Amino acid sequence: MPCLPHELIAWKILVRLPTKSLLQLRCVCKAWRDIISGADPSFSQAHLDHLHQQVKKPYSLLIAPRIKSESDMEDPRDTRRPWADMKVTSPGLYLWEESQKDIATLLFDISSFPAEGAATRHGLTHCDGLVFLPAEDTVRVLNPATRQIRVLPWSLNSVAPRRCPQGEGHQAFGFGRDHRSNAYKVARFFHRETRGMGGLGMEVFTIGKDQCWRETAVQPPYPFVAGLTATFFKGSLIWTIDYYSPMYDYSHLDDAANMPCFVRFNLEDESFSVMTGPPWYKGPTILTPTLPR
Repeated sequence: MPCLPHELIAWKILVRLPTKSLLQLRCVCKAWRDIISGADPSFSQAHLDHLHQQVKKPYSLLIAPRIKSESDMEDPRDTRRPWADMKVTSPGLYLWEESQKDIATLLFDISSFPAEGAATRHGLTHCDGLVFLPAEDTVRVLNPATRQIRVLPWSLNSVAPRRCPQGEGHQAFGFGRDHRSNAYKVARFFHRETRGMGGLGMEVFTIGKDQCWRETAVQPPYPFVAGLTATFFKGSLIWTIDYYSPMYDYSHLDDAANMPCFVRFNLEDESFSVMTGPPWYKGPTILTPTLPR
């Protein structure tokens, strides 16, 4: 019986299999390993598109517990230290699925990651199965399916936390996919060491393409809340504007109902646009975007 060509197997059979099965099939032969491991980006995109086309998808949650590191647990009853001064670590990423009810399974062990200050660890986010874990001094992108970890290079625009304008961090990250190029991009808003609107910056790192961060042609129109990870929605990253930042004067904005609340960063052309708040918004308070992903 003649063997089916590898191209037919890849595009008619492998592309329909779940990720767990694909990882096991990498050991069959070199051709399958190259296809599944990403030598051909079009296969990964076709596999992702097939998953998105499924009629019924089970609900799932990605959970990353935070615990105090052992070095900070000499006296658990001591509550004098503020949370911002504590060291925290995460044992791993856990996946809860609708079918499992009360059970969450370990998806990726990150217990070997160093403990970090609670104030310096940013919120995680995910896109198409990739998990983004930013912190003030380290930015990681994880692929739980392949067990790969990518640590992004240090940015030349980074400054020490003690020199930040607000004292508790000077940057905010976002992660998503550029639908035009199908490339995954990390965006980083940052405060420069100078004040005023010239002190704001945005830079982008394209996974698999860039070797270093590149600054955008246009700077952000407003400062963002430091440490608050952007929401990825329909090809754009959405950040919350920081009204309390000393980097900008909002005194000229008299109409609270029309005050800008969010900034949208388009990953395709890397442009900015401003979004006003919801109808019930009455003043400059911090709003956390909770749009669906």
